[in-house]
Amino acid sequence: MSIKLAGLEKVAQRLNVDEFKIKKFDSVRLTICGSFDFCYYHQIEIHFDEVSYIDLPCIFWAPSFREASKSEIAVFQRSKGHHFEAPEVLLIMDAESPTASEGRLQYYIVCESAHFIEGMVYYYERENLVEGERISIQRRDPSED
Repeated sequence: MSIKLAGLEKVAQRLNVDEFKIKKFDSVRLTICGSFDFCYYHQIEIHFDEVSYIDLPCIFWAPSFREASKSEIAVFQRSKGHHFEAPEVLLIMDAESPTASEGRLQYYIVCESAHFIEGMVYYYERENLVEGERISIQRRDPSED
């Protein structure tokens, strides 16, 4: 088990990143991106590996992650019917809901490991990248504009 999400909230605040969305899920690895302006770039990537359960919206705001307590795990397993054992971990994500009227809600991810990466990822061709910057493999199609 390797959950390395400490400091994520501080990085998001420093970069003024509050919007997050699912970038990719291939049934084993989940990637969530965070940005101030998804039209042009994202600044944070959160990677979850060996994912066996997800319950979260496609877009959400200001998430905070924590490992579930033993009592929360027991309630989760009873209510969701998803049983797991180490090295898997139940992460609880508190985030602002897609509709502002609902406030902050809890969502769930069961995985073996998680970490985040800070760095500018542009959605368009750009020269003179500095360390930590890169161009997204899945750039936006100009015909979408």
